[in-house]
Amino acid sequence: MLPVRLLWCLLTIGVCMWAAYPNIKICRPLSLPETSGMYVKTGIRGYIIIIIIIIIIIIIIIIKIIINPKRIKEADVDHHKTNQWLKSSGLKAETEGFIVATQDQSLATRSYHATIIEDGTSPLCRMCNKYDETIDHIVSGCPELAKTEYTHRHNKAAAYIHWKVCHNYNIKTSEKWYDHEPQKVTENEDFTILWDMPIHTDRKITANRPDIVINDHKTKTCKFIDMAVPSDRNTSVKVTEKLSKYKDLEIETSRMWGMRTETIPVIIGALGAIKKELETYLGSIPGQLSPHGDSVCRPPDRGGLFIGDCL
Repeated sequence: MLPVRLLWCLLTIGVCMWAAYPNIKICRPLSLPETSGMYVKTGIRGYIIIIIIIIIIIIIIIIKIIINPKRIKEADVDHHKTNQWLKSSGLKAETEGFIVATQDQSLATRSYHATIIEDGTSPLCRMCNKYDETIDHIVSGCPELAKTEYTHRHNKAAAYIHWKVCHNYNIKTSEKWYDHEPQKVTENEDFTILWDMPIHTDRKITANRPDIVINDHKTKTCKFIDMAVPSDRNTSVKVTEKLSKYKDLEIETSRMWGMRTETIPVIIGALGAIKKELETYLGSIPGQLSPHGDSVCRPPDRGGLFIGDCL
């Protein structure tokens, strides 16, 4: 990346110099005779302009590298879906700007003050006082926030899925998803929906508690739905982790219940990263789910972790 930027800098300098002084003789300005004073002055001016342009380019590169690091650009990230919330969320302009600044890692966290501004601030997190207070740490890595805010965020996201599934089966629920309180067991003669309940099996299995279990008695299928909101950089790892985590439970329940069982991981990055396979997984869940959900019907309160509370 550095050679490309260097070539870009040199090309920019050449174009600017050619545009400003197409007839300039920079190669030997000081060797000209005294009678050519005009060319000497022009050559000096050219050198000054080159120095100014180089300084400006260096400042821009420093800002791009240090203050505004690159976004996640993994090949399996659906960038269209990831950024679609900007058109469909219905958020205020200042809220959208704050979220974008968070995605760009441009907020004044303690780590920012300690490493960029260098004002003597301790980089440690104000909540846990163990790790550096970066954006990623705040939204998905703080052990103190994991006890409350992360759990609440996870439960509200999973409750939305439960609400959509209930709607699909014509179960009476609250009008708005954020008012929905999932019941531990919802069932009739055709299906059974379990919410955050352990599944008892003949063989002891540790990972036996998916967020949502849907048993469809008509089609003889069982779906384990498990939700996670990790750091954007860990979404791929989480998908693999969820699929392997419930493999033993799939085998055991298929044997016990005589149903075709599958695990559906629903993984969305804490800063909004959406993977390409997410839509496929959501399509396997009854209820016509979308990565952006009913965001236009968002709750009046924040209903989860708000990064501004930590800054």
